[in-house]
Amino acid sequence: MACGIIVIFFTLLVSLAGAQSPDDVGEIESSSAEALRNIQVNSAQEIDKLRQQLIAALERARQTEQAAGDTETVEAFDDEMARMAFDASPFEKPSSVAAIAKIEKVYATEFSTLDEKKQRDIVAWQSDLDQKLGALEQQFRSVDNVEAADEIASKRKELQQRSIVQKAIAAVATFQPASDQPPEPTPQPPSNKPWRYLTHVKWAKIEGGNYFKAMIEQPPAITVKGKRYRESQILYCHPPGRIEYQFDEPITGFQATACLEERSIKGSVTFTIETDEGEVFRSKTVDRRHNQEAIEINFRPTRKLILRTDENGKSEDNWAFWLVPRIR
Repeated sequence: MACGIIVIFFTLLVSLAGAQSPDDVGEIESSSAEALRNIQVNSAQEIDKLRQQLIAALERARQTEQAAGDTETVEAFDDEMARMAFDASPFEKPSSVAAIAKIEKVYATEFSTLDEKKQRDIVAWQSDLDQKLGALEQQFRSVDNVEAADEIASKRKELQQRSIVQKAIAAVATFQPASDQPPEPTPQPPSNKPWRYLTHVKWAKIEGGNYFKAMIEQPPAITVKGKRYRESQILYCHPPGRIEYQFDEPITGFQATACLEERSIKGSVTFTIETDEGEVFRSKTVDRRHNQEAIEINFRPTRKLILRTDENGKSEDNWAFWLVPRIR
């Protein structure tokens, strides 16, 4: 909504750029654009801060479940915290696990408050913009530039109509917190096999340099977007590296995030997945600019899975990981 308004505004300013006016059109453009950017940046920062607080709350609850020996719920907490770290809209998909949904409900209410604040800020920004345009319209009329004044009046009317919609959005919560009853779980795929952690499975063969072989047994905890991941959630695979698995029962799917640790400044890696039928996935180049790629693929039933990493001309700083790898 706000983006549409600013586009209309900038289009208007371009059309008036050559008009004679006692006001500085460029100054209005600059100040209004900066004000809108500040609203958007501040909102994003507040939501990210709330995200980190929620992850910390989930971590505390996870430790309680771990102490109680509830392995299944602990894994559910691990999955949810991993999703929170990567999901662009983490508060819009409440968990189906009651213990997690209860915590998320509290933070969802706070998110709703932040979102409403953003909508109110945009409404105030629109009002300020309309006042500036109104003053500019009067200035054009005062110098008998009727054509420019009428152009502004037309655009102001369009902006005001959009503002009415924005005010309606601001008047209601844009997010409905989870109910006391958690939502139905997402249906499983036709195979009806649940996801399970690949880190709980022993590999059949590994190939790579001495550094890779030494680190894969006890990989270090890593940080991705401010979130720490444990040994049980990652597969370390410094390129060139190859991890081969053999399964008693066929698998049909793989899920993970291919990533570089945040300290990898010069690293450049390609992640590849192979099965009995050959290569079934190849990532884009994962480097500092594109330091992670989400993966979820299905393939024909296979008893063999190979995870491979290759360096792209750079042998240093390639802290490559398969983050939260799972199979089904």
